[in-house]
Amino acid sequence: MGLKFLAWTNLLAAFLLELAALYILGYWGFQSTHTGIWNWFLGLGAPLLFLSCWSIWAAPKSRKRLKGWKLWTYKFAVFSLVAFALGACGKTREAFVFEGIVLANLVFLRIWQRFEPK
Repeated sequence: MGLKFLAWTNLLAAFLLELAALYILGYWGFQSTHTGIWNWFLGLGAPLLFLSCWSIWAAPKSRKRLKGWKLWTYKFAVFSLVAFALGACGKTREAFVFEGIVLANLVFLRIWQRFEPK
């Protein structure tokens, strides 16, 4: 396997992590201690907020996309919040695994220069 294949596989993993983050935030919202309409508000609102912020600052074709270490830090912070939400649902082990996968993915993205230079 060449490095190019591994780089593309890592980009696929990054996309799958984004989808997992949407699912986790929805899960967190619907598992919250609130009842009735608040569960729906959090269950749908948290993923929509994630998606909105991601499309502004992290989407590849966004005009306001962060660059370099700012983008890396933003992604790490957002995914850390997602891991925290998963931990708040009582899934501590899964939260640590998710955060570890995210960190490895971000490190490999940085190594393979998938971020624009400053």
